[in-house]
Amino acid sequence: PSRVILVLKLHQNVNYPLNLCNMDFFAPLVYGADEKFADSSNISVILAPQERATFSCEPAFFKSFPKTRTITAKCIGGDELELEDGTREKWSKSFACDLRAVEEVLTRNLEGCPREAESSEFGYVNPFTKKSIIIGEACYNITKGQIIFVHARASEEGIKMENQDYLIRGSHPDTRSKVDFFKALRYDAIYDRYKHTIGPPATILSLIYRSLLTAPMIAQPQLQLMTRLTWNYAISHSDESLKDWIVLRDGVEKFTAGNDADVWVGTSGVAKVVGVAGNQWDFYLQHPKFPVPKYHWIIVKVGNKASGFLFRNIPPFMSTH
Repeated sequence: PSRVILVLKLHQNVNYPLNLCNMDFFAPLVYGADEKFADSSNISVILAPQERATFSCEPAFFKSFPKTRTITAKCIGGDELELEDGTREKWSKSFACDLRAVEEVLTRNLEGCPREAESSEFGYVNPFTKKSIIIGEACYNITKGQIIFVHARASEEGIKMENQDYLIRGSHPDTRSKVDFFKALRYDAIYDRYKHTIGPPATILSLIYRSLLTAPMIAQPQLQLMTRLTWNYAISHSDESLKDWIVLRDGVEKFTAGNDADVWVGTSGVAKVVGVAGNQWDFYLQHPKFPVPKYHWIIVKVGNKASGFLFRNIPPFMSTH
């Protein structure tokens, strides 16, 4: 007679979520015994039971451990980790950084960035080499609230390396710009400003924002806090409007997971909407700031070969030009 053999998985890997409901939770970067990023998915860090790892908030500190930037701990299971002194702490409670581990600083002379725009670089500090790994650079018009382009590299070395203090002591962009953006994105405020131009609410779509560049697009899912950087947003009308963009973004994420590549993303133009009187007007969230872009675009380069894609941002069923 045939026999059925059951294999019980007693030692399953443990997932520590990168994003928690608490928006104040800034996850640390997690490194394995080889001093490289621990295995991770787009939503969590994955450790084996009893695996020892290094947790880094560089260039910031842990909230629960003042003046501590790195911690070594062992995976216990559930939400718990065991510190070197034998005490156990919960990931969701004790491992949050006081600031994000992905930081941005202002720089000068970014190639291709207009003089009136602001240039910045972003990256993280490697706790073993004590070097700032610059993974990307952005060109952003702070006055207009408009992203022009971002360039990032999907490789462990990033674009360049600087000393440890580079991301700590450099000048940082004004965070008020992102706060102002969230205020301007409120639908009721937008409609109140344009109700005499766009007509009744039924004729206008709600507006959303999504990240222009994601960490998996540069094969570094642990760097998901880059979504909170000053420039990282794409304005659109709905996920349906961004459907083709999202499909390509997902394809880029899969491609860069196995290839060293340079990725550029950006926006172009300002959407023009036709009002109830037949007149055209440039669509800003809060004129003359935060334009709804006419196009989103992506370029991926490997070696000396590159491919670019341009997406119209306005859905065909909205009256635009």
